[in-house]
Amino acid sequence: MIATAFVSLSTVGDATVGAEAALPVGLSTREHDMSKTTVTVPPMNSPGSVEGGPFDTTLRPNGAAVFSRAFGASQAPTGSSLATSAGRADVVPGLG
Repeated sequence: MIATAFVSLSTVGDATVGAEAALPVGLSTREHDMSKTTVTVPPMNSPGSVEGGPFDTTLRPNGAAVFSRAFGASQAPTGSSLATSAGRADVVPGLG
């Protein structure tokens, strides 16, 4: 059996248009498909790494509404990808 895991991350920010009070808005969501993630586990006391991607960043309805109010139109339709992200982190052994 093969299991696939997804991790969903949301980007929330305070948004304001004109002189309005700032309000928290859910701008986008990133779903990390863990099958696109590689973990390198080296021998004891050696550095390793975690690499992942690409992952799409999806515009949420509230994010599109804020962009439309601020700029007259949203940069992308709701549910479409605003950007693609990928990353790498080096893992070093703990001091001990």
